[in-house]
Amino acid sequence: MDHLADIAASLGVIDKDTAKAMMRDETRREQVREKDRYYKNVWGVSGVPYYVVERNDGQPAIEFSGAQPIDIIAEQLEEAAQEK
Repeated sequence: MDHLADIAASLGVIDKDTAKAMMRDETRREQVREKDRYYKNVWGVSGVPYYVVERNDGQPAIEFSGAQPIDIIAEQLEEAAQEK
């Protein structure tokens, strides 16, 4: 939890104490679990990691699952960044 709170604080999202309090809040934790279940069903996620990359050209997002070599991830990001 400390590490995640440090990351949030370093990105300027929220301060470390607020991040820790949010992560301890059971209501918030349940909200995260609900969203997780929702997107798992909507996108058919069956494994981790699972990537969803928005595209610049208005086409549907690129989605792929599982540990991928860095060149495959880079290729997907480059494709998503292209405007057609």
